[in-house]
Amino acid sequence: MITTLSSREFNQDTGSAKKATATGPVVITDRGRPAHVLMTYSEYQRVVGKGKNILDLVGIKGAGDIEFDPAKIQSLSKPIGDFLQCTYLILMLYLSLESRQMGVSINA
Repeated sequence: MITTLSSREFNQDTGSAKKATATGPVVITDRGRPAHVLMTYSEYQRVVGKGKNILDLVGIKGAGDIEFDPAKIQSLSKPIGDFLQCTYLILMLYLSLESRQMGVSINA
Protein backbone atom coordinates (compact mmCIF):
# COMPACT_ATOMS: atom_id res chain seq x y z
CA MET A 1 0.00 0.00 0.00
CA ILE A 2 1.38 3.42 -0.95
CA THR A 3 1.01 6.19 1.63
CA THR A 4 1.07 9.83 0.57
CA LEU A 5 2.04 12.66 2.92
CA SER A 6 2.56 16.35 2.37
CA SER A 7 5.95 17.80 3.31
CA ARG A 8 4.29 19.47 6.28
CA GLU A 9 2.74 16.19 7.50
CA PHE A 10 6.07 14.43 7.10
CA ASN A 11 7.95 17.13 9.04
CA GLN A 12 5.39 17.05 11.85
CA ASP A 13 5.42 13.27 12.29
CA THR A 14 8.44 11.49 10.80
CA GLY A 15 7.88 8.53 13.13
CA SER A 16 4.53 7.71 11.53
CA ALA A 17 6.06 8.05 8.07
CA LYS A 18 8.81 5.59 8.98
CA LYS A 19 6.24 3.14 10.38
CA ALA A 20 4.15 3.45 7.21
CA THR A 21 7.09 2.10 5.16
CA ALA A 22 6.34 -1.32 6.64
CA THR A 23 3.35 -1.58 4.29
CA GLY A 24 4.93 0.09 1.25
CA PRO A 25 6.60 3.25 0.01
CA VAL A 26 5.65 6.66 1.38
CA VAL A 27 5.33 9.41 -1.21
CA ILE A 28 6.11 12.87 0.16
CA THR A 29 4.59 15.71 -1.81
CA ASP A 30 5.78 19.26 -2.18
CA ARG A 31 3.03 21.73 -3.19
CA GLY A 32 0.83 18.80 -4.18
CA ARG A 33 3.38 17.11 -6.43
CA PRO A 34 5.32 13.94 -5.59
CA ALA A 35 8.83 15.01 -4.58
CA HIS A 36 10.37 12.20 -2.50
CA VAL A 37 9.85 8.54 -1.69
CA LEU A 38 10.60 7.01 1.69
CA MET A 39 11.07 3.24 1.88
CA THR A 40 12.80 0.66 4.03
CA TYR A 41 16.43 -0.07 3.28
CA SER A 42 15.65 -3.67 2.35
CA GLU A 43 13.06 -2.46 -0.17
CA TYR A 44 15.59 0.03 -1.55
CA GLN A 45 18.14 -2.77 -2.03
CA ARG A 46 15.51 -4.85 -3.82
CA VAL A 47 14.64 -1.95 -6.14
CA VAL A 48 18.21 -1.01 -7.07
CA GLY A 49 19.38 -4.57 -7.59
CA LYS A 50 21.39 -5.19 -4.42
CA GLY A 51 24.87 -4.50 -5.73
CA LYS A 52 24.61 -6.13 -9.15
CA ASN A 53 27.24 -5.23 -11.67
CA ILE A 54 26.80 -4.84 -15.42
CA LEU A 55 27.69 -8.49 -16.07
CA ASP A 56 24.97 -9.63 -13.67
CA LEU A 57 22.46 -7.31 -15.33
CA VAL A 58 23.11 -8.59 -18.86
CA GLY A 59 23.04 -12.18 -17.66
CA ILE A 60 26.55 -13.29 -18.55
CA LYS A 61 27.38 -16.15 -16.19
CA GLY A 62 31.01 -16.65 -15.18
CA ALA A 63 32.22 -13.53 -16.96
CA GLY A 64 34.17 -12.42 -13.91
CA ASP A 65 36.59 -15.34 -14.40
CA ILE A 66 37.70 -14.27 -17.88
CA GLU A 67 41.06 -12.57 -18.26
CA PHE A 68 40.44 -9.46 -20.29
CA ASP A 69 43.08 -6.79 -20.98
CA PRO A 70 42.36 -4.93 -24.23
CA ALA A 71 44.62 -2.17 -25.54
CA LYS A 72 43.62 1.36 -24.56
CA ILE A 73 42.56 3.73 -27.33
CA GLN A 74 44.80 6.82 -27.17
CA SER A 75 44.00 8.90 -30.25
CA LEU A 76 40.47 10.23 -29.64
CA SER A 77 39.32 13.46 -27.99
CA LYS A 78 38.41 13.11 -24.31
CA PRO A 79 34.54 13.01 -24.16
CA ILE A 80 34.04 11.07 -27.38
CA GLY A 81 37.13 8.97 -26.71
CA ASP A 82 35.86 7.89 -23.28
CA PHE A 83 32.49 6.87 -24.72
CA LEU A 84 34.03 5.02 -27.65
CA GLN A 85 36.59 3.33 -25.44
CA CYS A 86 33.84 2.11 -23.11
CA THR A 87 31.82 0.86 -26.10
CA TYR A 88 34.92 -0.85 -27.48
CA LEU A 89 35.66 -2.56 -24.16
CA ILE A 90 32.08 -3.82 -23.84
CA LEU A 91 32.15 -5.12 -27.41
CA MET A 92 35.48 -6.88 -26.88
CA LEU A 93 34.26 -8.44 -23.63
CA TYR A 94 31.12 -9.65 -25.37
CA LEU A 95 33.13 -11.12 -28.24
CA SER A 96 35.48 -12.82 -25.77
CA LEU A 97 32.54 -14.37 -23.97
CA GLU A 98 30.87 -15.49 -27.18
CA SER A 99 34.06 -17.03 -28.54
CA ARG A 100 34.71 -18.76 -25.22
CA GLN A 101 31.25 -20.32 -25.30
CA MET A 102 31.86 -21.50 -28.87
CA GLY A 103 35.35 -22.79 -28.03
CA VAL A 104 37.07 -20.32 -30.36
CA SER A 105 40.02 -18.12 -29.43
CA ILE A 106 40.12 -14.52 -30.64
CA ASN A 107 42.90 -11.95 -30.37
CA ALA A 108 41.77 -8.33 -30.08
